[in-house]
Amino acid sequence: MTNFIESNQVVGVNGVAFVYPNYVTGVVNGIQKQLNCNNLEIINSFWKVPFVVGTQVQKYTYLVAVNTSTPPTADSLKVLIVKDTTDNADYEIAIALTDNIATTSPPSQLAYLCNGTGGTLPVMPTVTIPFPIIQFSPTSTDGTNNVFTFAFPANPNSLLYSIPAPWFNGLAGAPAYVPAGITTPGQFVTWANSNWSAYGTWSNPSGTIVTLTSLVSNVTKCGMQIALTPANFCFNLTAFSTPALVNGVKFGSGTTIALDAFMLTNDPNVLIAALQKRMSAESTTFSTTVAHKLGIATVYAQPVLYNGTSVVATAASGSC
Repeated sequence: MTNFIESNQVVGVNGVAFVYPNYVTGVVNGIQKQLNCNNLEIINSFWKVPFVVGTQVQKYTYLVAVNTSTPPTADSLKVLIVKDTTDNADYEIAIALTDNIATTSPPSQLAYLCNGTGGTLPVMPTVTIPFPIIQFSPTSTDGTNNVFTFAFPANPNSLLYSIPAPWFNGLAGAPAYVPAGITTPGQFVTWANSNWSAYGTWSNPSGTIVTLTSLVSNVTKCGMQIALTPANFCFNLTAFSTPALVNGVKFGSGTTIALDAFMLTNDPNVLIAALQKRMSAESTTFSTTVAHKLGIATVYAQPVLYNGTSVVATAASGSC
């Protein structure tokens, strides 16, 4: 018997959803939790269907999803709800479409792993969490053509533009968008006119604005959540077993931004606490998987730490 099972895809606790799936920078897979098999009660599996108003998920509808692998909508998520009987906490775990079906093998991944298969700390399989269908009506129409307008975020660091979930009339964009080499709205327009001409004509009338002009009979609603693909950096803090004073940070060629003065150590959590005050959670994630190193995935430019005008530490490009 396995005492604990781990899931990287817990998307709700006690009915409160985590960041899934409101971030437009990409799919967020929930949080990591270790669950005690001995105290778990399986409630049931459900389709978690997002209800979208404008650009936000307002709530979720839950439909029983036993012995079915066909989601009711393209953006429905299949979740297994379990209860920890020690504290009466409910957990929602994102599961595969074919999980919790009597005719599959195993019929329940959670029960299968908790019965002792999968190593000393079994891990629930990682599944793709769909992005919600967010669509808009045209910004203008003349009865023949619909015009849709999209604002691309400014991109001073020449990052790739990502579009995690383009939808046209409720269907995913085809072929799938490939961001390789696309760092300007003009480059996207060139790609779209070559690959998405079936939806209409794409143009870049000014700056970061992109438009789609489509026949009224062709596209009635569409949506694109455009974001910047984060770049990876790594602070090697090994040398700071002897602490060093830091009171500022600079991103790329920008100006130095003041930080509350602190002593930089080889504990990456100390640096995380300082940087979180200047780097938004929507565009930055931190990793401490390598001892005495801090991994940063961010749309900010290369971070450099300062004490006055003196450089204390520079984040290297790439992952730790």
